[in-house]
Amino acid sequence: MRSISVDDIPRLAEDALYTAVGLGVLGFQHIQVQRQQAKRSLATTLGEAREAVDERVKLVEERLADLLERVGATQAAGGTQS
Repeated sequence: MRSISVDDIPRLAEDALYTAVGLGVLGFQHIQVQRQQAKRSLATTLGEAREAVDERVKLVEERLADLLERVGATQAAGGTQS
């Protein structure tokens, strides 16, 4: 095993610091990639949910319009009773 002299300590400390900073940068980049992927996934999920809600609202509006037509036809045919 190689012995470490006092003269090597500053260089080793600098190397350790650069290694730690590099690992920190890589970790940060990895988190950023995961954040972007989660953002895209959430946008897709929300878009699909919005489409499903829009379809249901349209269906309810159609059924309500049909119901209102029937009520109107019934009232016109039999008159309103008070």
